[in-house]
Amino acid sequence: VDLEGTITYASPSVGKVLGYPDTEVIGKSFLEYFTPVQLSNATQLFAGLMQGRKLEGLQIELQRRGGTAATVEINASPIIVNGEVAGIQAVFRDITQRKRTEDALRESEEKLRRTLESSPDAIILTDLAGNVIDCNQATLDMYGYSAKEEVLGKAGFKFISEKDYEKAMEYMSVILEKGAVRNIEYTVKTKDGKEIPIDASASIIRDASGQPKYIVGMTDRKSVV
Repeated sequence: VDLEGTITYASPSVGKVLGYPDTEVIGKSFLEYFTPVQLSNATQLFAGLMQGRKLEGLQIELQRRGGTAATVEINASPIIVNGEVAGIQAVFRDITQRKRTEDALRESEEKLRRTLESSPDAIILTDLAGNVIDCNQATLDMYGYSAKEEVLGKAGFKFISEKDYEKAMEYMSVILEKGAVRNIEYTVKTKDGKEIPIDASASIIRDASGQPKYIVGMTDRKSVV
């Protein structure tokens, strides 16, 4: 865009994001393509760019043909000619679907937190290395701990009986490969060293790109006849 904010060039990819042919947007003010709630932000950002600032990785909404919004990630910088700002160049990509997935993931994680708090079953959340990053009160009760601080950051294997380490390692490999295991049995240790048999299930929670992020495990005391 030039010093007045008028679009002087648009690549053909603009049509894929906004639904307007590149030839149609040339000569228009770039502000026309921001959603109404973003106009104030867009004006301030343009002013900053005109003063020589850069934007990197900014997420903002643009308005598509038909009125729907597209969430885009923008990198922008001033065009300098003879030491003076002569215009602005910006590269943006459509991250609408990624944003929706991230929002859904956050919602899913919030649901998980609520489940942790309300479930009568012992639930442990670990990272992919097996370190505990969250658990519920039922977990503390089962293992004999009085506060989460005694558990968080510890390796999950700390709570498994030595005799079942190999079995637990095998289950971890299965979880990472297949995404879940159900109704597995092994022995765990309480804080005072007592061993108790449990039934457990575990599954992968994935991030917005579909990559494994957490492992959530649910355990219950095994009924002994």
